[in-house]
Amino acid sequence: MSDDSNLTAREFLNAIFEQILPHVSNPKAFAREWERLTGQLDKQIKDLNKLETDDDHAEQWKRMCKRDDMSRQLILLVRTQLANSYLFDDLWLQHSQGCSVLSDYAEMLNGPGLERRRGDAWSGHTCDGINWTSYERRMMPDFPEKRLDFRGSTTTGQPYYGCLDHAISNLICKVWGFSGFIDTKPHKPERGWFPSTAFNIGWWRDSSMYLAVMLCLGVNILDDQPFLEDLKDTQQIDIDIMPEPKEKLRAVLNAKSIRPKLWARIQDQIGKRAKEAGAKASQQQ
Repeated sequence: MSDDSNLTAREFLNAIFEQILPHVSNPKAFAREWERLTGQLDKQIKDLNKLETDDDHAEQWKRMCKRDDMSRQLILLVRTQLANSYLFDDLWLQHSQGCSVLSDYAEMLNGPGLERRRGDAWSGHTCDGINWTSYERRMMPDFPEKRLDFRGSTTTGQPYYGCLDHAISNLICKVWGFSGFIDTKPHKPERGWFPSTAFNIGWWRDSSMYLAVMLCLGVNILDDQPFLEDLKDTQQIDIDIMPEPKEKLRAVLNAKSIRPKLWARIQDQIGKRAKEAGAKASQQQ
């Protein structure tokens, strides 16, 4: 199992895009609009970078507002196109892999005796914290009939449609930056909330985001043998002796350095799919 974090945040987002594309309501329109918006975002960031040594804060603020507007459009595009997909319904998503990891995670967050430590793998989510316009709010699709409660602390903005929405929306805001989100360049506070190149596991304290991405990639982490064998060999964690799925999940997420391990496993899966797609393309030529 790889321990290298080679994927950039943009490459990670692009890989998720490839995975969700077949499941959106209109793949051709979605791909076309995704390309248009991401291209415009790239241009806005390029123009912002030219202002790095400028003292024209008014122009900088203007361009950052445009960037934020396009980021919201991209998030809204994803939500409207995946509103009726199983990917944005936590119950359907986990059912697709025959497991209950997301509902078990939510139940444990709401249960007694969960010790949360700074930097550990246990956290929750509720809303995105984005200041949406009234028009954008009206454009939001309806939520799934039954939504899990992940006990998040952010109560402003729009509620997430599910764990995968949390992951994608957060990643969009990190790839191009977003005003009001965590400053990714603390040594340059005057340029706060600019894009990040490398994916940082510190962004995702909420492990349901990793679990959801793995489910999107077709993997239930509790059935992922290379991952489980690594935990057994390095930390003597053997979930086979545990009778309940919830206890298996608790043991896995309480393992040392679990978030780097989950991130490494996601990269393994993305790399595997890229190789399979390349081999398939070669056969068709």
